[in-house]
Parts: sequence; structure tokens; C-alpha cells
Amino acid sequence: MRLAVLVPFACAPLLFGPPTLAGGATTTFAATESHSPSFVEFSAQPNGQDAPSKAAPQLGRELAARAPGLVLSMGELDELLLKRNGLTQDGQRALRELIDLEVLGHLARERGVEISTAQLNARWAQIEAEVVQAGQAENMTQFLEDSGVDRETFREYLRLALIQETLTRQAMGLAKDAAVTAEQQQLWIQSEIEDLGYEGRAPFWEDGIVARIGPLTIQRADFARHLREQIDRKEVRQACYELLLLQKIRQRFPDLTQEAIDAVVSEEVAQRKATFENDPKHKGVDFGQFLATQGLNEEVLRQDPALIAAALSRLWVDRTCDEACLREVYQAERDLFDGVYGEGAQVFTIRRNAGEVKNELIPRTYAEAEAELESWKPDLKDLAAFQRIAAVRSDEIRARDKGGLLGWVRARTPGVDPAIRDAVAAALAERQGPVEGTLIGPLRLQGSVVLVCLGERTAAPTWPVMAENVHRELRRRFMIGEVPPASIETYVDKR
Repeated sequence: MRLAVLVPFACAPLLFGPPTLAGGATTTFAATESHSPSFVEFSAQPNGQDAPSKAAPQLGRELAARAPGLVLSMGELDELLLKRNGLTQDGQRALRELIDLEVLGHLARERGVEISTAQLNARWAQIEAEVVQAGQAENMTQFLEDSGVDRETFREYLRLALIQETLTRQAMGLAKDAAVTAEQQQLWIQSEIEDLGYEGRAPFWEDGIVARIGPLTIQRADFARHLREQIDRKEVRQACYELLLLQKIRQRFPDLTQEAIDAVVSEEVAQRKATFENDPKHKGVDFGQFLATQGLNEEVLRQDPALIAAALSRLWVDRTCDEACLREVYQAERDLFDGVYGEGAQVFTIRRNAGEVKNELIPRTYAEAEAELESWKPDLKDLAAFQRIAAVRSDEIRARDKGGLLGWVRARTPGVDPAIRDAVAAALAERQGPVEGTLIGPLRLQGSVVLVCLGERTAAPTWPVMAENVHRELRRRFMIGEVPPASIETYVDKR
């Protein structure tokens, strides 16, 4: 059972899943041009260090992350997360949660509502019993650790949940022990916010104020801290890595002025815009409109450390590896580049789960699965027929609605079983011209047997296209070489 159900409080669900906004209301801001320091400017500070302090900076307090010769402050991380996430749907939900928290605390003080330790302990025990019964954890301590929530934070949310229940009952004139639904609580707090009066400020809140609700003020720094706590740990760690990486890459370009950096960033943005708008999947979709759906705009994108690092990495490879160098790299690692970017085909599969021996979890043996797939072959006269069968009979549930589509497969496509890659490469080598409808297999894999059908064939790219692939790979290697991902330590690693 999700904790969002166990704690029917509009604020708590963000710790364990997306909440429903009270009364269906949303908080929106009109996008405006940002005048805060850019991520480039933050990262240009020597090693990202803040002013010296008496005590050594600590991870989780002053520092968000560090790597050999590099440190990242919490302020730098928060600035990035506000820009990246503050206007997304999740960011606005986090803001609404923070508003609810502040309003509940204010109303509890104003109306003299207090929650006793006994009440907290009783609700804690109730939730723990339901967690254990649902098999989610052995106790609440383990459940909170697995969820990445500390005990005191949870108890504070629990206290506010009980306050919300109490105040909702009072507003509805109900008895002290009367049940109130989550929807009733959400509608109540929404009405309280409306009565207090809500004023949202334009992002990115340069005066330090995100919103005012009556006498209450939502500070930018408080929103940043709260938002940071709601973002997935992997995403936070990646953000830390990208900021540290940009610091290190900037050190490689002591000759570049800010104007020169802006120029290469503009080129990177223009290239990404062209790539997006030339993709048939995005036909008729404006790049700016797409960014807006992600809570971004071009100005914010230009300040993102991942984009700036990519732009500077491109410049580094341009400076260090000319056309002849690219050809040398390609020839030296031709198997790799041809295997990943060369000739291939679109691949569709019908997968049947199987094993050496049948049991409750394995419905058939390998031999039975192979015989079953062989028996279907007469009905698979073309790709369309294969897709129809895959849509209803494949055990790969996620691929059913795509007719069993696995994707483009080449000799060394990452993430594809080697048996499938080798079989596709062999089929392409044996046949010239179109291969659509060609059946391969059944192939025995670990835990399943698959029948493969080829779709469209794609030829090896021309040299200009392959040169860009080689260039991209060199950029990737450059970035990993500058700051190996395993070399960084972040505050989320310790949680």
C-alpha cells in the first residue's frame, strides 16, 4: 500500500508518488526572461568554491558534491534544479506541497490546534501495521529507509496530516473522530488558500520570493530546498555530475571569453533545434513549444550545464582531432563504429518465456516454445501478419502495442541480446536488397525463445555521417575522461 493512501494529506504523497492537487487547481506562472547568474557563471568560480568559512564545508550542508580538485555548493545545485525543474509539472506540484505545508502550520498556530505525541504514535503504529501487512517492509524504519525519507521529516508530515484532518472536521462541523476523505481535505485547504489570497511571482523569482499567501511568504531558497528533496536521487546525482563536469571542462579553455562560450553554446542550441525539427516524429512541432511543455525555454536551455559541457566538448574535439584524425580513429576501431552505426535492420520479435523445466513461474520448456513458434510460421507470411500475432501472443508485454518492435539492430547495438544481433547480421550478409518479412529463428535466449522478423533495411552511412558519429564518440570519451562518474561523491550517496 502506498504511503499516499496511508497518510491522506495533500503534502505527503510527493515523498512517495505524485499528489493530486487540491480541488484540481494548478499553479502556473508566465515564463519571463531570467536575469539570475547563469550556470556558466556559477561554474566559472574557482573550483566552484564559496567564500572560506571557519568550519570545513560538509556534504549535505554547504556542499552538494565533490570530486578530485572540484567542489559543488548546495547553492549551485539548487540554482540548476530551480531552472530545470521549477516550472515542470512535478516542480509545480512540489511548490503546491510547500504552500500547503506553510498554510497548515499557519492555521494550526492561529487556531490553536496541537497534535500530541500520543496521537502521532498511534497513527505511526497504524501505518506501520498496514505497511507490514502489505509486505512492503518489516517495520516503518526499514520502509522509510527504502523510501529515502528520514524519520523526523516523516513525523512532521504526519503531524501536519493530523492537523489537516482536525481542521477539516472543524470546518465541516464533524465530530472529533469522524472520518474525512482525502478529497474533502484537499477541497478544504484549497478554500483556505483562496480566502488568504494567493499571489504568485514570475520565475525565476529574482527578488527571492516565489509566492505570497496572505501573511505567508514562500522564499526562493525554501522552494529550492524543498524541490531538491522531491527529485529522484539519480537525477540529483546526474545534475551534480554535470555541474562538476562543466567546472573541469572550463579549466581546459582558459583562453575562452564569456562571449566565445556564448557563441559555441548558440551553435549547440541551433544544431539541436535543427535536429529536433528535422525529425519526422516532430513534424509540425515548434522547438520552442516543445521546450515549454518541459517547463523550459531557450534562454534556460542555454544556461544548462549539460548543454554547455556538450558544446565545449565539441569545441575540444574540433581543436584536437581534424578530418584525418577522425578517419584514423574510425579505421583503428572500425568494428566498433560499423557495429554500432553501420548497416542494420528494423527488428520485430515474438517472445515466449521458457526454461529448461516448467514450474509455476515458467509456463513451458525451451523445446515447447521452439515448437510453438515453428508452428506459427506458416501464418506469418509478411511483416503485417507478424505484427498482428506479436500484438496478441508475445510475452514481451511492453512491445505488444508496437507489433513486437525491438528497434534498429546492428552488429553491436547496445542492449540487444548478442544472439539476436548475430542472427540479424548473418541474415543481412546473406541477402542483398530489401529484407522486410524475413523470419529468423526461433532463437533460444536466457529465459525465453524468440522469433525474429526483419523490417526496413538501413545501409551503412556515408563518411560525413560516420565522421559525426566518430566525433560524438570522442566527445563522450573526453567528458568521461575529464570527470569519471565514479569519481564524484554527492550528498545523496550518503542517504
